[in-house]
Amino acid sequence: MTSSSLDQLYAVKFQKIKEQKDLSDRMSDLLSKSGGLNESSKMALKNLQAAITVSKRPGYFEYYGYNFYLRYCKNITKFSSFSAVPSNEIKTTEEKKVLNSLAKSISKIHKELEQINEEINQATLQTHPKPVDVPQVNSLNQWFDIYGRPQLTEEKRDMMTKFEKDSKIYGGTTHFKSFKTTSTIMVKGRVAVKS
Repeated sequence: MTSSSLDQLYAVKFQKIKEQKDLSDRMSDLLSKSGGLNESSKMALKNLQAAITVSKRPGYFEYYGYNFYLRYCKNITKFSSFSAVPSNEIKTTEEKKVLNSLAKSISKIHKELEQINEEINQATLQTHPKPVDVPQVNSLNQWFDIYGRPQLTEEKRDMMTKFEKDSKIYGGTTHFKSFKTTSTIMVKGRVAVKS
């Protein structure tokens, strides 16, 4: 594939991402705007709480509709800050299942984006040469067999960090003998600075 077709794939991908963003912004607006679906759900929950509160009183009550709200819940101050009936816009949004269609559209565009990404990956593999097969190395000995063992010179030996037995001798007292330590110390290597 040529670079122009790869550029076309990237342009299509960018366009699909923009479409997906527009759909998700629309869905977010339906859910989170003032008087939107999230707020409507909260109101419905408050209506249920009010209905539960009223149901604990003796007698028979009509739980559904605006009459219930006017008759029983309007005087309850805890629940008086909300509208009892959802707006016509919310009713039509829920009846037409707009959120479901938006979610399906977003999912469809996501699948198209995955397909475009796969095409881009294959186009990229076709334009770039395959890497040379590298032998599999599972141990340090295999590494040394394939690439050789490094030669250790005096100059490199001073640069390496090494571990040596500590030569410290703890002095004795009149009650105890002196003894040599059994610890190992690390002697840091130095980095040669070439000027």
